[in-house]
Amino acid sequence: MTLKLNIRFEIHDVQQAGDWAWARTTSAGRTRILAAGAEVAEGNNELFVFRHENRAWKIHRYLFSTNRPRS
Repeated sequence: MTLKLNIRFEIHDVQQAGDWAWARTTSAGRTRILAAGAEVAEGNNELFVFRHENRAWKIHRYLFSTNRPRS
């Protein structure tokens, strides 16, 4: 293990069209980089794209942009 995440997601929107679905979320929290012993604040806007295949929903694409740029 190289990272320890303490992140909370908030779901803002979920839509489905046939075998495709997407969810818009935000997340916030802290990431600890174990090898360096460093901890950084995280905050992102995310878009998850899902595809239904083999009787299960799977993440097909994941896009994010930070809302907490590092200085």
